[in-house]
Amino acid sequence: MIRDSSTLQKGQLLRVEINEVKDRLPQNILEDIRKEPIVELVRKTATKSGKALEIASGTGQHVVKLASALPFLNWQPSDVDEARINSISCWSNDQHLTNLKPPCLLDATEAGWAAKHHGQDLILLVNLLHLIS
Repeated sequence: MIRDSSTLQKGQLLRVEINEVKDRLPQNILEDIRKEPIVELVRKTATKSGKALEIASGTGQHVVKLASALPFLNWQPSDVDEARINSISCWSNDQHLTNLKPPCLLDATEAGWAAKHHGQDLILLVNLLHLIS
């Protein structure tokens, strides 16, 4: 059952069954098309286990596919937009991937953002540059 989010108190989470909203999740057809080439490129680049940060994860489709295809990397999805954070959560919660962390808010235009995410072995940026160009 989907609950009206306007009745939530600050800090409460809106929980819904993924099957109830799957058809309404933000979806980018181009992301579906680009997933495999992106996975192959990352597979060739990241040859050892470690921590991977995706900046501007968008809907979450890429990072879910990456975490599924590359289980030796521990993925941290991020975005600057709360609606996209919710979308990433929906896409990732459906998969139950142990190497996929909950998404975090990250504004790469803020000074000092990198210090909060130090120790990454891989930083991936797929969805950002076309938005700011």
